Amino acid sequence: MVWIKLRVKIFNVEIGELRSVVNVEDAEKIGVTTRDRVKISAEGGHVVTLVSITNSREVSGPGEIGVFADVLKRVSLEDGDEVDVTYVPPPPSVSLIKKKMAGGRLTSEEVEAIIRDAYEGFLSDVELTAFILALEYRGMDVDEVESLTKAMASVGNRLDFGDSLVVDKHGIGGVPGTSKDSLIIVPIVASAGLLIPKTSSRAIMSPAGTADTMEVLAPVDLTAEEIVEITKRVGGVIAWTASANLSPVDSVFIERVEYPLSVDPESLIYASIMSKKYAAGIRRLLLDIPVGPEAKVESMRDARRIGRNMADLGERLGIHTEVAISYGGQPVGRCVGPALEAREALEILASGGKGSRSIVEKAVALAGILLEMGGVAPIGYGEKAARSIL
Repeated sequence: MVWIKLRVKIFNVEIGELRSVVNVEDAEKIGVTTRDRVKISAEGGHVVTLVSITNSREVSGPGEIGVFADVLKRVSLEDGDEVDVTYVPPPPSVSLIKKKMAGGRLTSEEVEAIIRDAYEGFLSDVELTAFILALEYRGMDVDEVESLTKAMASVGNRLDFGDSLVVDKHGIGGVPGTSKDSLIIVPIVASAGLLIPKTSSRAIMSPAGTADTMEVLAPVDLTAEEIVEITKRVGGVIAWTASANLSPVDSVFIERVEYPLSVDPESLIYASIMSKKYAAGIRRLLLDIPVGPEAKVESMRDARRIGRNMADLGERLGIHTEVAISYGGQPVGRCVGPALEAREALEILASGGKGSRSIVEKAVALAGILLEMGGVAPIGYGEKAARSIL
């Protein structure tokens, strides 16, 4: 193993991964090529990064190692600091990704290793892409999906509500105008005495996500501690999942692979949704699956299959899950986009339920199911109770 001393040169840019840059002369001394890994050791600790190699002395000259801002989050470095640098081999998770590419079955420990390395930034975009495409084309069995879900939840924060019954609703999405339904559902359910910490993502395929719409009215970048405190105090909250650091590796997959390639493996859809609910301490979950030609789910057959799989996964996780299949053939409500949808939701709440039937009836129906699941309304009377609260 060859160690060499290099001077730190900081690039104040975040690129979404742990990466350093060395001059070709130093790369030869260390024995690395582009996309290899190096260990950077300093007085404040050490970090493993992917490495790029340059011929430009302006970027990183002989005797220098350029580090991006992402690296500074892992180890304290200043311009000009002297550090020790050496080659390190790829993590074992790379061989596990190859195993999945070949159609092999991963154990829970192997899944945990891949997720941990993805979260820590040890895997390159190429390796992450290989893993996501292996899930797309090789799939996972139900045991692997359970392992993937628990592993994704384990690397982030967990919300602790003690023994309280915590409920939530999640929509598969993909239909314009649906981001506002939670702004109506959460107040109804919280008013009935249930706890509903609604964590949501920003828009991926639709004009607005629930977090985008709620942000028009109030901050959504809440910490895990703030979500718990607000929920206990007033019964409910709508917050951005990423700021609470719930299942953070999901954002890594989306930003670095799924969004650029427009791929969304079904096994990862299950794990993405349920890992966040598992981390949020949800005990009762209502899954809304809109079905339509432009929705994420286009047929009733697929909706039923996805619903069954989600309910089975929920049972394994201790989350009682019920499924509502809704009409997704056209936009919901009269408005589309964060500001307009926020205004429409407020008008419905302020008027006692007056507004477009498509959004009012959907919100009341879903809220009613949650009231029944939470035991605050008799079976068959949840919708009536929800409408009365509204």
